[in-house]
Amino acid sequence: ASTGLIAAAGCTVASISLLNMPLFGGNGSLFERLNIPALILAAVLLVLTNIKPLKKLHPVAFIAFSAVVGIVFKFGA
Repeated sequence: ASTGLIAAAGCTVASISLLNMPLFGGNGSLFERLNIPALILAAVLLVLTNIKPLKKLHPVAFIAFSAVVGIVFKFGA
């Protein structure tokens, strides 16, 4: 049960951060509904976490990296 709850929370966070949810009610293309900067950041982090020397880093380092990139490029704005 706890695995399902964690998975549901992860799906909710991913849908909020990677998709422009208000556009789902109106007409728009799939490309307009995607949050491209957030998807690029997620792809970069996926690549970085699979590089052998970086696998030894603590996950908090990747979270901090994401926070800094989000602040610098104003992903939340």
